[in-house]
Amino acid sequence: MGNLRITLHYRLWCYILLPLLAGCAASFNNAQLQPSSTLEMKVKSTINGVRRTALIHLPTNFNIETAYPLVVVIHGAFSTAEIMEQETGFSELADKEQFVVMYPNGMGIFGFIQHWNAGHCCGKAASDDLDDVAFIDECIDTAAQRISIDRKRIYIAGFSNGGMLAYRYASERSTTISGAAALGASAGGRATPDDPWWMPLPPKKPVPLFIAHGIDDQAIPIDGGSSTAKNGKRQYLPLADSISFWLSNNGCSWAYRQESLYNQKVFLRSWQNCAEGSEIKVYTIDGWGHQWPGPVFIKDDSSLAGFDITPLIWDFFKKHKGQ
Repeated sequence: MGNLRITLHYRLWCYILLPLLAGCAASFNNAQLQPSSTLEMKVKSTINGVRRTALIHLPTNFNIETAYPLVVVIHGAFSTAEIMEQETGFSELADKEQFVVMYPNGMGIFGFIQHWNAGHCCGKAASDDLDDVAFIDECIDTAAQRISIDRKRIYIAGFSNGGMLAYRYASERSTTISGAAALGASAGGRATPDDPWWMPLPPKKPVPLFIAHGIDDQAIPIDGGSSTAKNGKRQYLPLADSISFWLSNNGCSWAYRQESLYNQKVFLRSWQNCAEGSEIKVYTIDGWGHQWPGPVFIKDDSSLAGFDITPLIWDFFKKHKGQ
């Protein structure tokens, strides 16, 4: 219960302070492009007359002539681009590894309670059938108009509702990206038990896929069904079904290799015999709930101390380059 209070307090301050801090950030349209900077980028599309935005982080040693890999990182429901940057540590990693990170902002009210239409979830974005796949396209294209992006090295990662959108984007834009990561998410679901199950469209080509899920996740249960954390009617497909969807569409052999890591708290299953050089890696984390697995939430005295999913995602991505 103490950990829950800490998390809630942390998120409360993030919701209050980070939007204010973001207002002080330089505009991506007007600012000089400086190394190791996070800038606001506006796109043409709007919601209720307000232009949609994303944050974009340029690495140290940034050079306008260099074509950089791009990692699009999508926040969960009721979160923001600013919070996602803080919780994942992707910008710090980008400074070390020299790639560009973009954090799009979902549909919300005055920068709060933001969420995405991932097909089967969530909120008003889904009920209004907001085209968030097209919005991510627009974010990528807008960034590429201003800085040099290596189109063969575009990747997408998301958590929770953002992970659901990452699944959807990977299936609908398989020819655009070279890898995807979905954390604490389900590829399919339905709003009520009376509705048909929603699943992504089959991708046109295999997509290397990185998946992570907490075994104790109550918001999006690893075994599927309704969220016991929210007591709602919405149902999610089990992790096994999300894996099966991608195994089939990536043309993978069903045989896999399994490893136990971090004092047998983290379990890794790897499918590497897949079509077109693709692969699937699935991390399941014992005793872990619905949070980004990394230093912000893992205590130094925890059995998971030192575990950080973010560099593992990047190590996975950088092995894969589009044709």
